[in-house]
Amino acid sequence: MIIDDKANSRAGIFCVYDKDGIIDDYIIVLLDALRKHLGYILTMVNGKLTPEGRDKLKTVCDEIIVRKNKGLDSWAYKEGIDYIGWDKLNEYDELIMFNDTIMGPVNSFEKMFEVMASRDLDFWGITKFHHVDYNPIESCEYNYIPEHLQTYFIGVRKSLFNTEEYQHYWNDFPVINTYTDAVGKHEMRFTKYFSDRGYKWAAYVDSDHLKSYNVYPLLYSTMEIVREKGCPIFKKRMFFHDETDILVNSAGNDAAVFFSYLKVSGRYNTDLILKNLIRKCNMEDLVRCLNLRYILSTTEGNFLKDSNKYSVAILMHIYYEDLINQMCNYATYAPEDADIYITTSDEEKKKKIETIFKARLKNRRIEVRVIENRGRDVSALLVGMKDAIYSHDIICYLHDKKTTQLYPGSVGKGFAKKCYQNIIPSRLYVKQILGLFANNPRLGMLTPPIPIHGHFFGNIGNEWGPNFKRTEELANKIGLKVDLRKDKMPIAPFGSVFWFRSKAMYKLFDLNWEYKDFPEGFGGIDGSLLHAIERVYPFVAQDAGYYSAIVMTDRFAETEYDSLKFYVKGINSNLTGFTEQDMFHGQKNEIKQYPKDILGIYRENSLKYQIMQSTSTYKILNAIYSRIKRG
Repeated sequence: MIIDDKANSRAGIFCVYDKDGIIDDYIIVLLDALRKHLGYILTMVNGKLTPEGRDKLKTVCDEIIVRKNKGLDSWAYKEGIDYIGWDKLNEYDELIMFNDTIMGPVNSFEKMFEVMASRDLDFWGITKFHHVDYNPIESCEYNYIPEHLQTYFIGVRKSLFNTEEYQHYWNDFPVINTYTDAVGKHEMRFTKYFSDRGYKWAAYVDSDHLKSYNVYPLLYSTMEIVREKGCPIFKKRMFFHDETDILVNSAGNDAAVFFSYLKVSGRYNTDLILKNLIRKCNMEDLVRCLNLRYILSTTEGNFLKDSNKYSVAILMHIYYEDLINQMCNYATYAPEDADIYITTSDEEKKKKIETIFKARLKNRRIEVRVIENRGRDVSALLVGMKDAIYSHDIICYLHDKKTTQLYPGSVGKGFAKKCYQNIIPSRLYVKQILGLFANNPRLGMLTPPIPIHGHFFGNIGNEWGPNFKRTEELANKIGLKVDLRKDKMPIAPFGSVFWFRSKAMYKLFDLNWEYKDFPEGFGGIDGSLLHAIERVYPFVAQDAGYYSAIVMTDRFAETEYDSLKFYVKGINSNLTGFTEQDMFHGQKNEIKQYPKDILGIYRENSLKYQIMQSTSTYKILNAIYSRIKRG
């Protein structure tokens, strides 16, 4: 329904791209809100469009054109203008060009159009990027970044688009091959090009007071311009933006704070955000930007709502007899109505398990099963207890970890403790876990933080190890359509101790695994099928529309913070002599200069060696590298 009396005098060209041709609901919400202010909407689809997507777009726009995915949004605008034609365009007073990189509304579009219609302008936008004295984009013709409107949303009045200058701008539009081309040759250029020719412009959001704070207010002052300046949209990119850029410009929690604000205030349906991001983003980026690391109290219970609404099962695989009592302790923390399933390798152990568990867990449903001794805890879950997955909503999976191959044994035991103490340390904690699932319907899996001590320190930044290719093959076999990349850490339960929503894992269990699919005995070294399955869990959940998150106790979070601070301090104080403001960039770029075989020393397992030797190692690396450069 059009409610704006000037709507029929406005035309809109909307650009959307999705590699799978899917039109997510946030796009329909955005277009439906703008439909009230635009008499005509032409949607330019870059790439492909599913039949379902076309049907959805038909409800909110007038025409749809599917074009080759070339030239990004700027060439879609150009071809949209060509399709409408200059004569037809002159029937309108204003042309709005916008794209799918924004979400909204979080404030009134009606007020925005009303305010901007009252101003004597030739073109306008919602937000602007402020002046920068240097220019890192080679495709831009200026040696600085000029103040400019951001081209995700530009309104052009007839006083501009009915001119030869505007028509020449688009008729002579340059080739755009990359994102930086689009930024340098269009976004940075558009405002200055027409401003220099005497055309008047302005941004709806007044952000001049933020110039000294940050040049990109829409990304780094989102909360302020939405809450105080009435900005009606926000950038989708804030939830998966480059971490280096985020930490150079902020403390790193802006996106998470803004997401929480939207959720609590009800200004925007945050499920629209999650639905799109879970489908399209890498899970590490989503966990990082939304701070999906739940820290739960060990002394106070915040059970949230409906924490007892689910049918719960505790699944355990017990191989070591000396750990039966320990595993039974964890089982006592399960809800009283939870079902407990245990697998083991022979009848003798089964009897011992039944005796101990049933003595301590009276009136509980406990079932102990003997399974084949191949595939370790992984086959126990995928084959031995498959039926429990389909008959329960929320699952906690545990197995008796020893990690006996490590010396000293305290390193392996520390890994096991990290798993158990962050997954099932108390009954109070378990109630909070169930509350998280109840209050976050897109939460699919909770995993403990990765081990970073002793032998495991070398895995930081190398979490895939030799397992990426095998995991990728498994993901293809399952038919997962997710962003799986070697340079992004899997939010996986290293150690195979975790909580999960059963629906999130159906696709993995539906493969109908058999024991013969798994290696005999302990499954071999790193890089095996077992390690691939351990890493594929979060991607299975993501494909099903769920996110994974890291969970830990408040007490363990204190330890984790101190440990990470110690590691960074040890390396940062010794590795280089940088004293510049942006030390991280300097160090990272410097380290990248060294050949990978030389830097292999930093993959060693001994943290103590790395930190204590970092100064001398750096000097040695410098000397070796200098010789290599000299030939």
